[in-house]
Amino acid sequence: MQIRITYTIVLLLIALFVTPISGATPSPAIWNPDVRNAWVEAQKTRRPMLVLVTMDGCHYCHKLLHGTFRDRRVLADLSASYVATIMPRERYQGLVKQLRINSFPTTLIVRPDGRIDKVIQGYVGPGKMRQHLRASATPPRLTKR
Repeated sequence: MQIRITYTIVLLLIALFVTPISGATPSPAIWNPDVRNAWVEAQKTRRPMLVLVTMDGCHYCHKLLHGTFRDRRVLADLSASYVATIMPRERYQGLVKQLRINSFPTTLIVRPDGRIDKVIQGYVGPGKMRQHLRASATPPRLTKR
């Protein structure tokens, strides 16, 4: 009985503290937690802003954030050329309404001059997201790999 409990505890600790080998670990450092601060940073650095508009309880929002945006190549593209922020509908209801966003998730790519360059509705896998990111990146910050 004692060995079985110890074995279970060891498995739980491994599951909690071991980083996946796939390189799909999240990088919270690239996500600016506040939309206004992200906009200021985008203006300062003259980089486009990626805005992920989410909604509580949205399965595909979770899948996009914890799947596509954890892909190491997507993270590399984001950190090289974008200011990234998450805009929860519940926190930014007025802005979401003003932008007429009714589908979640919605990913916006906003140019430093304020123009919305791209609106991506729904879940998008890593390969397709990289295509969108590369098409809207400000050269030469993003190079082909």
